[in-house]
Amino acid sequence: MPAVKPDIIGVAASLITWGIKQLKGKGIQDVIEAVHLQNKEGVRPILRKEHKTAAGIDYVFALPPGVDRTDFETNRHYFESYLNSFVEIEATGRKLILKTYKANFKEIEPYAFNPMQYANMLAPFPIGISLDGKVKVADMSEVYHMLIGGVTGYGKTSQLLGMVVAFLLHGCKVSVIDKKAIDFPILEDYLEIAISEDEVLTMLKRTVNEMEKRAAMLRAAKVQKVQRLKGVQYQVLIIDEAADIEDNASWELIDKLVRKARAGGIGVILATQKPSANTSKGFTDIRSNLAGRLCYYCNGDANDSQVILGKGNSRGSELPAIAGRCIWKWRTEELLQSMFLDADRAIEILQANNVSKVVREFEQCTNEHTERFIPG
Repeated sequence: MPAVKPDIIGVAASLITWGIKQLKGKGIQDVIEAVHLQNKEGVRPILRKEHKTAAGIDYVFALPPGVDRTDFETNRHYFESYLNSFVEIEATGRKLILKTYKANFKEIEPYAFNPMQYANMLAPFPIGISLDGKVKVADMSEVYHMLIGGVTGYGKTSQLLGMVVAFLLHGCKVSVIDKKAIDFPILEDYLEIAISEDEVLTMLKRTVNEMEKRAAMLRAAKVQKVQRLKGVQYQVLIIDEAADIEDNASWELIDKLVRKARAGGIGVILATQKPSANTSKGFTDIRSNLAGRLCYYCNGDANDSQVILGKGNSRGSELPAIAGRCIWKWRTEELLQSMFLDADRAIEILQANNVSKVVREFEQCTNEHTERFIPG
């Protein structure tokens, strides 16, 4: 495999890496010394063990006070260049494991996911394939809410379609705000879709009403989570290209949902091409409640990466221009290749699995609609 070369290294980084390689004597400790990875007292992490794996080598470090995972993340590209491998970092307390992977991703990973294998989860969905070839799966009911960002054409829509299919196969209700009206209307037999600004506001109001109804049910039953209530369907609201929403009233409702909806079994997924902190007046506060972060190619924009992954995290700006390549951040952080799925294939999967369709019955008196499900 060719050497791993993150997109943004720069002349200074190249010179440091070259210098490290000339020093080879202590192995990976050379990198730590060269980049001055140490605490204020000059104490450096200590390599305790090297463990060979099927994919590469795990380096186990003991961290001194004042040094944490962030220090290793900041210098990730030096480790990758020196070790000629992809690197993932895990940390628990004062123990840190730097995992290396010699294998590379496939350029395209076709969608292959069976949520029935995750019966213990309320709303399972695939995030992507890890460097060791395993499918990374999360439960939306545990993630609560998500932010997905990156340049158009590099995997966001395909990922959203894969999540929609997974949720529907598992019996969840899915609503989508798609003001572009390009990618999701083809699935309108299975989803609640909002396209115009008025439809968006109506959908958000109805979702907030459902949230408040469920909150009352939880209080009456004296339980904290919807999992304890029988017959309540997990619900997901997807907002595709959030920057297209212009109405402040809609943003106020989104803010209310991300603050209060998780206990009632309603998850919010917000996706955007340009995740500026100025997307809306309250976007910064909303973003802080989106625990799951999925970052695709950012065209080298460190600011966009930090908006998606968090302050100081420019790893998204180092992603190569490869569709589906992404950084997943929730509890831990990992480089993944998301699975490819288009709308036509999504419909084929739903039809083959007899997923129930949504029938909309419009009420003239309110200009709103109710829904019922019939077998597909």
